[in-house]
Amino acid sequence: MASKKESIEDLSLAVLNMFPDKTSYAEFKNEFRNESKNATNDNEREKTIKAIIKTFFEKGVITNNSEKALISFIETNQLNLSKHRSHSQITFQDIIDKLLTIDSLNNHIKAIKKHASDFAIWEFRTSIFTRLKKDYIVNTSRKREFIRVLSYYLALVFKNRSYNYESLSRLQRSPSQGGEDVEEYGVRVDLRVKGNSEIFATRWLKDIAISQTIEELDLQHLFGLKPSDDNNTTFYLTLHKRRGPGGQSSLYNIAIRDAIHISHQILVKFLLSEYAMDSQILIAISAGHFDFLRNIQPFLLVVEKTGNSIILTEYAKYISKISDLKVIFDSNYKTFKTIEGEEQKAFRISHFWPLYFNFVSEIMKKDFFPDNEDDLLEEINFTGEEEVNDMPKAVNLLNEYPQNLFIVIEIVKILTMRKKHFCAIKIIDHALTHSPYDVVLRIYMSVNMLNIGFDSNSLFVFNRFYALAIEEIQYLTEHCSKDLDEEAFVESGLIFLSKPIFFLKYLSIGNNCEVDFKEQVAECVDSTENAINILTRGAVCSLTKPRSTFWLIYASTMNSVFKEALNKSKKSIFNNKRRSKDFDLEMHYSKSALAYFHTFGWIKRSVNELSELNDEESIFLKNKLEKAIENYSNVVLSQSFLPNIEYAFAGFIWDSDPNPSQTTVERVLMLLNDAIDKAKKCNKFNIGTMGIMWYSKVVTADEFIGEVEIVINKIKGLNKGEKGILISLQALS
Repeated sequence: MASKKESIEDLSLAVLNMFPDKTSYAEFKNEFRNESKNATNDNEREKTIKAIIKTFFEKGVITNNSEKALISFIETNQLNLSKHRSHSQITFQDIIDKLLTIDSLNNHIKAIKKHASDFAIWEFRTSIFTRLKKDYIVNTSRKREFIRVLSYYLALVFKNRSYNYESLSRLQRSPSQGGEDVEEYGVRVDLRVKGNSEIFATRWLKDIAISQTIEELDLQHLFGLKPSDDNNTTFYLTLHKRRGPGGQSSLYNIAIRDAIHISHQILVKFLLSEYAMDSQILIAISAGHFDFLRNIQPFLLVVEKTGNSIILTEYAKYISKISDLKVIFDSNYKTFKTIEGEEQKAFRISHFWPLYFNFVSEIMKKDFFPDNEDDLLEEINFTGEEEVNDMPKAVNLLNEYPQNLFIVIEIVKILTMRKKHFCAIKIIDHALTHSPYDVVLRIYMSVNMLNIGFDSNSLFVFNRFYALAIEEIQYLTEHCSKDLDEEAFVESGLIFLSKPIFFLKYLSIGNNCEVDFKEQVAECVDSTENAINILTRGAVCSLTKPRSTFWLIYASTMNSVFKEALNKSKKSIFNNKRRSKDFDLEMHYSKSALAYFHTFGWIKRSVNELSELNDEESIFLKNKLEKAIENYSNVVLSQSFLPNIEYAFAGFIWDSDPNPSQTTVERVLMLLNDAIDKAKKCNKFNIGTMGIMWYSKVVTADEFIGEVEIVINKIKGLNKGEKGILISLQALS
């Protein structure tokens, strides 16, 4: 069992650092050395695997001494490699230096050798440290085995999941070592300040703001990243892509994600700083070979004349699109020529979809808003007047810069997530006088109106605000079409879905006589059909379509359920205790899911050709779902959206599995508990998250936790192999 120094929690992290996911374990299991007289044969590898399993069992990490138990543990607890994938800025020497702050290298080596012996892995020599320090390239099975043991050990020493095998195998080679795929390609972020305070502002950004931002975004793989100087007013960051060919665009997904999220934070921080009064910032993001990026930098930084902007080169924009990053680009672009005379394009980011981008810490400070935030309704007047010393910062900013949408949307975002909906609406209302065709403002207007309706228990009140929200959506589709993307269509679709969801809530609290049941159900059928139509438009304009696919399945399921209720005129369909046995909610979901999985190429046979998936189709679909979840989780860094995302992943995995295995149950429960943990962090900043049953409804963290705990208890109360509920349709389950 675990010693006092090695708790089960620490040992579990160490195992996951060694084998971050089941693919990593499979690669280890299937690799055989053939390059020397000491080559490991099949029996020796089997001996190693048995020794590893025995060690993990004896230490109490896995429940029994079997490979199945180890694989189940890895699959249930696998690391989020999109977040903890690559220490691209750290070298092997940095790791050694960090170890030396704790103990001598010889003592560390002895400890690592002891672990290697426990795992029946070959006894490596001390010289392997020297070889890797001299030329860090993990290109032999001996080196890969050593790195696995090292990752296990580093987890026990530093208790940090970022030192996992996948991360360590991609450490930066030292400057003298070459390594084209790591050193020479990636994303470059150039920052330039112009104005009276440019030197002081640049120093503040380099010395404080950058490192603070990386820490606040919890980008652990970038901890220690240092900006590089160009001159007193210009500096840059280099973010290396993942290992592989320089032209493989998908390998840039983490680097471009980090670049855009850091840039968002830095831009808003700058606009909130004292330096924004007489200076402006330009952030330029480019991608490709670093030599080329260095050469175009002087031309790129002068192409955009508008201050306080973020621009991307055409290739960087392309990478952001295939990585599904949630930004809107200005439809107009600028052109510039390189030193060779080649014409290049630069695109300005006009909006960040707020749901995906984390709150800026300066806005979260207690003195930013009035003590009573409703006082904003009285104190803001949008006059363009200069700052008043005794006014809260939010009031001064809105009064002085009412047309600055980056600031306005950040303030609206936090007011919305704090359920200050009337206050948010007043600010949006005024901002729309400057920017009547702004997509994000219109979406936020409809969401806040809808939440006022949601918070009432009156169908009459809800319908009034629902009608106003729908008018916002109609205005969007008629007048703002050039900026509509998947997010705009999905948010619009969720507005339509709120009608049937509220009606289910209305019935659940015993309101049965105020309205005509059949009339309301018919309206819900229309609403779900409108939702399907607009969500389909979202899928059409998206390359990856993760969110539109998810909601199309649930909108289609609800449409099917309400149609059955309309045809049979039965209220009991909406009561899981009273509904008849011939109503099969899982069948409604299964038909909808299989139809869209076929439509988007996730299964080959259509719904009419199958009643259930065969083993090959199930495995293929499961892999598709896991990949979609991994890709989508990569783009979300918003503290308030992460709880909902974890819940949605749990729902998608559970609802799409007709016969959940014990492994699935454990994985889903882990995700649900992760959702609770992330929601608890929201309480620290007095922000809410999106509800699990009401979709567009903002709920407090405590309300969210209560809802998730109900689902966890339902799952734990099921018999083995029983499905019982649909997690993402709790309003019907």
